[in-house]
Amino acid sequence: MKTFLLLAHHTYPFSMHVAQHVLLGLIIPALLVLAIPQRLAKAIPTPNPLANWLIGVGAMLAWHIPAVFTAILANEPLHVAQEFSFPLTGAIFWWPIFHPLKSRRLAPFPAIAYLFIACSACSLLGAWLTFGPVRVNSKDDQQLAGLIMWVPCCFIYLSAILATAARWFAAPQEVQHES
Repeated sequence: MKTFLLLAHHTYPFSMHVAQHVLLGLIIPALLVLAIPQRLAKAIPTPNPLANWLIGVGAMLAWHIPAVFTAILANEPLHVAQEFSFPLTGAIFWWPIFHPLKSRRLAPFPAIAYLFIACSACSLLGAWLTFGPVRVNSKDDQQLAGLIMWVPCCFIYLSAILATAARWFAAPQEVQHES
């Protein structure tokens, strides 16, 4: 079974790895954070949002640098660590945005800036992968990976920005008191 998983993982195109990482690093962690009960959330410390941002976005960017990605595929323990790091770093990233306790969430304007800058970082990596020199598999595969990093990731961040803005405008007095 281990050999099958290793072989299957190494034969996936880079673009499919990126799609998987978007699910593991952005979508699933956001849903997990939203599902944490408030009583449990009270016991979890709330770190500095800058640290959360650096951990979440840093992991997403660093793991997708083509030279790093290629090296990871050659090292099974590192590859497993990479796969498991996405939900963890993703949850850390989303924590200040979707914290179960509204009073511990970033205020709307800083939350929008947090998400917009994350979107910009993924856009830069996506553009670099799309238009840069080929370093993984084939040009078409690397370009598709770049577009996945660029468009769907930005759509996820944009959705969170719009949800935050809607929350802000729907109840401005309540939101101002949350911060």
